[in-house]
Amino acid sequence: MDLSFKQLSIAFLVLSVGFLLSLLRVQTLTKKNENLKIKISSMEKNIDSLENEIFVKELQLFRYERAVEIFEERNPNATSQLNDIISDETE
Repeated sequence: MDLSFKQLSIAFLVLSVGFLLSLLRVQTLTKKNENLKIKISSMEKNIDSLENEIFVKELQLFRYERAVEIFEERNPNATSQLNDIISDETE
């Protein structure tokens, strides 16, 4: 089968357009990938920040719980009142 110059030109044009569309698609996907990497990095920073906040809050909670235990040893009646206030008046 002998292809004419016109047929070869059309085939080359079709292949060229397909190639260009593929390049554009790759470029679009690359840009989306970069944007996702930026968002992931931002989320990781937020997670690190939240983990730090949780650590601080857990430490504070531990110290308050321990302080109430010590306070209960020293003054059981006052601790009972404190526990009543916590359970009844701070909801």
